[in-house]
Amino acid sequence: MSKFEITTGMQHSKPVRILVYGPEGIGKTTFAAQLLKLKNGRLIDTEDGSGRVDVARYPVPKNWKQLLDMIEDAVADPECGAIGVDTLDAAERLCAADLCEHQGWDSLESPGYGAGYKRNWEQYGQLLQALDKAITAGKDVVMTAHAAMRKFEQPDQMGSYDRWELKLQNSPKANIAALCKEWADLVLFANYQTVVVTAPDGKTKKAAGGKRVMYTSHHPCWDAKNRFGMPEEMSFDFDEISSIFGENAQKPAQNAQKTTTSEPEQPKAQTSKPRKPKAQVTVEPVQQPAPAPDPEPAKQEPYEKIVYFVTPEAVAGLPDELAQLMMRDHILPIEIQTWTAKEGYYPLTVALANYDPDYLTQYLPSVWDSRIVPECKAARDGELPF
Repeated sequence: MSKFEITTGMQHSKPVRILVYGPEGIGKTTFAAQLLKLKNGRLIDTEDGSGRVDVARYPVPKNWKQLLDMIEDAVADPECGAIGVDTLDAAERLCAADLCEHQGWDSLESPGYGAGYKRNWEQYGQLLQALDKAITAGKDVVMTAHAAMRKFEQPDQMGSYDRWELKLQNSPKANIAALCKEWADLVLFANYQTVVVTAPDGKTKKAAGGKRVMYTSHHPCWDAKNRFGMPEEMSFDFDEISSIFGENAQKPAQNAQKTTTSEPEQPKAQTSKPRKPKAQVTVEPVQQPAPAPDPEPAKQEPYEKIVYFVTPEAVAGLPDELAQLMMRDHILPIEIQTWTAKEGYYPLTVALANYDPDYLTQYLPSVWDSRIVPECKAARDGELPF
């Protein structure tokens, strides 16, 4: 019997996390405002673009900390039923500016080797952690973002094609766009539906239409998802999804959430016909010689007694500063190679002495105390997967 309470059924009363993205001017802010008005919510307008929309809003945040403080304020407000962030890409700029200011960088490129973008990705997670508190407090969350068209190549296909993606940082090791998509329950891609019309001569073609639509499922040309069984394509109108909020989201009693009992379910009566037993066949076992006993494993010293020691010969040929750090903290060359391979900078087969000089003299010393020493020592204790 489980010591935890097990529930079944769909949780219709759970707050919803929505991400709406699309090209500029299509109506993302207006769409978000309709949810906020329905739930007496507050909008955090990070790019000062909601002036023409009827919605309750905070002042435009001047920095990253002020943005997080506004979310905290909305979470603490019992009258606020939803929080909106418009837009995520403007919030990313606030995050990057805050990081560069505190690190003394001119840009995220300053530390080199993608380290700035990775730190930006880590800090951006604070925004989603703050919004998680809103979900825990029972408040819906709606976020908007701009869309950008990028070239995309399938690893197993030749050629490339255009696809719409979130206009957010999407480097392989620091993908803010993926972070936001994974966090959301409902990702909606809004766009103008264009129809190509052929003239009577059969040759001349022109674009017509311009209807605003939203897509709710993944497509090779855009990202989208939903957990509510919605049609793949709908008119870009809030009324299309309003049924998943409030009283309209209540379902019939047979789908209501229920708690399982600790009593085991009784097995159903056997209804199929019993099978006829097969004829028994007796097989005389063949006498096999007894296997030789396995040799006793050699005794190993306890893991805690392993001593790491770096000699001057082990760091010969390396830059003086790095060599001194390795001997001081007893970090082996193979440990740095393994750490570097995990980060994706060099394969494990590349010798430490063959690394780029700037990597050895600038980047490794800059993250030595904050990352390399603690992570390498944690790997010795089996706490890291390398």
